Amino acid sequence: MTEISSLAILQQLDRLRLKENPYGAHTLAEEDENSRRQYCTLLFMVMLSHSPISEDQQRMLLLWLPAMGMEGRQAELCQLATRLGEEGLEDSLNAVRDCAGQICFLLDCLVFCRVNGPLTTSQTALLEALAAMLTISQDEMENVVYIACLILGLPVGEKKASELLLGINEIRVWREFLADYIELLFVGLQSWVSENYLYHVITTDNVSSLMKIDDLDLYSDDWKRLTPFPTGFSLLENLHSLRFDSYNIKDFPTVSSLPVSLTSIQAGSYGEISCLPDTICCLNNLKSLQFSEYYLSGISEKVYQFLRNKNVQHHIPDSAFIKGPK
Repeated sequence: MTEISSLAILQQLDRLRLKENPYGAHTLAEEDENSRRQYCTLLFMVMLSHSPISEDQQRMLLLWLPAMGMEGRQAELCQLATRLGEEGLEDSLNAVRDCAGQICFLLDCLVFCRVNGPLTTSQTALLEALAAMLTISQDEMENVVYIACLILGLPVGEKKASELLLGINEIRVWREFLADYIELLFVGLQSWVSENYLYHVITTDNVSSLMKIDDLDLYSDDWKRLTPFPTGFSLLENLHSLRFDSYNIKDFPTVSSLPVSLTSIQAGSYGEISCLPDTICCLNNLKSLQFSEYYLSGISEKVYQFLRNKNVQHHIPDSAFIKGPK
């Protein structure tokens, strides 16, 4: 009797899954083609630096590449990765920085490399060097490692919701493997809602109930003591409009905590927010940004170009921007 190859069956199942239920869209799926190609080339360089692509990696790539909008381009990316010299390496690193893909890049690297088994000393050294080049903090690195372990089903220690630094957007391509992480984000959001008496404006019966919220108006004296948005706030994935004014929010909210669906953000003067970080450029759907112009200063050229190129409505005076590299 002819033996049936289990690998052949798995490959066929993967092809069926690709049609019926592929990975969710990658965080950078909407970036321009050159940025996505540079990102993938750098990822393939890391993977190939240790060994040829394994069967497990290949199965994951079959589902991951379409999520990145790079389906059918593996051979091209492998060739580019093997030719990535000093100049090309710099270009790829800059591309990852420019689209604020540092966190998801390191996560993708860890998942694809660790799926083959424990990391070697040389792999660990390479990933640590890349993390340093991409200015990923130690706390962020620990969060990325924690998430990678959850994705791969490796043992992890317990974490509190308050210790989570990464919202749903940076990790969304791996979402189906992260039910426990999403539950922790949700627990953190529930605590914040309770702490700020927001029960009647944010329903937290379950994660899916958050999808019904598309407008959030916290711009009144009732919430002038509102505490900073938790990372779990990113679970409001259909939120388009956000208004707030609080003495306790003195910095622009961390982009990890903000839903990428936001088209309008308005903040009052209570917090005296003085600067807009470069990470605001990750909010690709933004159309309107209203802040108290009186306090704003030192905003980078990158943010200036982002607001101009995206035609974002705002009233920030030219004097608040630093023209040229920050």
